[in-house]
Amino acid sequence: MHLGIYRAAPAVRAIIHTHPPFATALSVLALSDLHDLGGLLPEGDILLGEVALVPYRTPGTAQMAGPLLPLLSDHCAAILRNHGALTWGPDLETAYVLTETLEAVCRVACQARQFGVPRRLEPEQREELARLRARWRSGGPAAHGPDAR
Repeated sequence: MHLGIYRAAPAVRAIIHTHPPFATALSVLALSDLHDLGGLLPEGDILLGEVALVPYRTPGTAQMAGPLLPLLSDHCAAILRNHGALTWGPDLETAYVLTETLEAVCRVACQARQFGVPRRLEPEQREELARLRARWRSGGPAAHGPDAR
């Protein structure tokens, strides 16, 4: 899986594959997608954007990379059905921050569901966060810095 991604996307210089408890818990639910993660926390929308839910493939096989390859340019995180999580980026620090952010958002999503229906950010708020994400990914001013606007 890692080698397939590195070969397909030279800009990806770091991949982190983990089995964090909350992301993995979501991976085993009968979800058709992960739209539930969007709009919960600003850092999730800024850093992660849309998180892909990737079909199950047998671990350790070359087939694991297949469903991920079309996602590499527009995503930076995926939950592998019945398996775990994957993040990727231009360097190890970025991939690590994405991994930590993914698990934090998954944890909040799981815990919030225990109390009721999560309240999401408004569409215009999410659009502003998407602009910050685009600026961050293009190497512009830090999304959370004083000159981010």
